[in-house]
Amino acid sequence: FVVSLFAQPQNAHVTAQADGPQPVVRAALQNDTSLPLSELSAQLGALQPDAGVKFEVLPAQRIPRDPLSYTAVGDDALQMAPTLPRMPSPLADFEGVGNISGVMPPDTQGDIGYDPISGRKFYVQWVNLAFQIWDVSDPAVPVSLLGPVVGNTLWQGFGGACETTNDGDPITLFDSMAKRWLMSQFAFPNGSGHGPYYQCIAISQTADPTGAWYRYAFLASD
Repeated sequence: FVVSLFAQPQNAHVTAQADGPQPVVRAALQNDTSLPLSELSAQLGALQPDAGVKFEVLPAQRIPRDPLSYTAVGDDALQMAPTLPRMPSPLADFEGVGNISGVMPPDTQGDIGYDPISGRKFYVQWVNLAFQIWDVSDPAVPVSLLGPVVGNTLWQGFGGACETTNDGDPITLFDSMAKRWLMSQFAFPNGSGHGPYYQCIAISQTADPTGAWYRYAFLASD
């Protein structure tokens, strides 16, 4: 696993400073192969909304403006005549994962993937601390296959901070060339203000996200 920070440009006339940014190469602290995710989630059961979580919605703030420097009246942008819609209509829509944890912002994201062996299409959505998996082979009739479950379900039985904490800021991506899923979140066993800080990464064995995963824990910093 290689992380490059501010990589130097590949230019024969540019000499990298000895004290400048350099690539950081780190090996995983631990790794293993999980049981099928469907089995891991069955051990924990479905996640229910946490009624004890409280969060505050901040009111929108107006940006202060100097009335003496503001002279525009109306819309000065270039206007165009209406045309036919260029974006196709959605095939279908359905309810995704709610903000079960109550954490704000919810960091809503997800991806869709295709399994060429079974011919099935999957959608995985991870909203901060919980994710869910659907079969969307027929987008008009999505079938929930798993979840919602807490994010660290992926690391059950793995040990360490990746298994015992569930800190969110998730990443869900499907590699359409390798036909593999990547799911990741960080772990702060001592809270966000105190190290060590871990990055938990899981790569699916196949294009089916309910199957087994290769799991890794990286130490981001102390």
